[in-house]
Amino acid sequence: DHIPFLDTLELDHFDPSVSPQITPADLRNRCSVPFDWLLNPMQTRDFSRQQIRDYLMDATAHDASALCCHVARDTILDNSIENVRFFITVAKEIVRAKS
Repeated sequence: DHIPFLDTLELDHFDPSVSPQITPADLRNRCSVPFDWLLNPMQTRDFSRQQIRDYLMDATAHDASALCCHVARDTILDNSIENVRFFITVAKEIVRAKS
């Protein structure tokens, strides 16, 4: 319910971090503040490549102003490194498609 108040605060940017209760569509539809969308360390570790692609595509479709990938030492596994590389690949695809 706090999302509409972001406009009242006259913020120039918002980082919602990660909440299962907030979606990119919520932010786009309920305020005009540009926002980042984060793939957190646990998601980086646990998501399949298709889940990463879907996550980034959904954020982009709902006007995220930036896509972020956080990596933490305690969540690094072999697949995490490949997932970070895949995040970068998909991000580059998104940039090319928007150009």
